[in-house]
Amino acid sequence: MLFDVTCPFCRWTAARLRRWDRDGNLRLRPFQDTKAQPALARLLSGRSLGSALHVVDDAGRFATAGDAVLAVTSLLPGGRAVAQMVASVPASRLALGLAYRLVERLRPWLAAAGFDGPVIRERNAAFDLPLGS
Repeated sequence: MLFDVTCPFCRWTAARLRRWDRDGNLRLRPFQDTKAQPALARLLSGRSLGSALHVVDDAGRFATAGDAVLAVTSLLPGGRAVAQMVASVPASRLALGLAYRLVERLRPWLAAAGFDGPVIRERNAAFDLPLGS
């Protein structure tokens, strides 16, 4: 999961996800750090990473915004069934997309309201996607 380390609300969200992810299924990465990983940097070239949450799986598939929320949710304890249910109901998926856009627009106000978190750095900051070089 790629997030904006300069965004207080994004850091807050990443910290909460790290606590919820008891099984360690997520790799949280500030998108600003992706240049240090050649395979990831090539894959992300030309993408506007600061505009929305991005998720990249080990096969190099992308999900952004509301779809990224579903991808992350499916990896969290108890989240797979919820993500599948939301993804299978078009109205729910639409509502998630609208809610995501609303929260995205409210990020500055949420940060000002105290939703701030620490800078999350993975314990093994050297991981790289196992994509063909």
